[in-house]
Amino acid sequence: MMSGLSDIDKVYQGVVDLHNAEQVVSREALAETTGLKMSEITKFTKLLVEHGKIYRVTRGIFKPAIGFGETRPVSVSVLDSGMGVLEIGDTVLHLNPQEMRSLGALMSGFGQQFSSIQMGREFSVLRNYLECSAKNGRLDL
Repeated sequence: MMSGLSDIDKVYQGVVDLHNAEQVVSREALAETTGLKMSEITKFTKLLVEHGKIYRVTRGIFKPAIGFGETRPVSVSVLDSGMGVLEIGDTVLHLNPQEMRSLGALMSGFGQQFSSIQMGREFSVLRNYLECSAKNGRLDL
């Protein structure tokens, strides 16, 4: 995935990839993603912050400097005729049934990503609950 890139480019790409997957971009996650040593991650993240390519959110946590802008509201409606209406912000698209199916097929991967991200969040909540319960010596399921 990142072969052929310089080490600093691997770190930057790791920041972007983790951020786009809605994962916490920590130094540890970057080391795991890139295969680089923690000392190298520290050096390259410092350089990337100094050059304005990434922001330091808090100690050891980063995000890319370039964002996508404000998220617009998204809506899909299916009319009685079978036509679809896709609204993204102020943009409205009227789609025939074949176009709706094609769009659905193209977007299914994003739906699976969303599902995986949500499952990861729910797993983290459950893991934290179990860890706290184990530390307190009681486990109420």
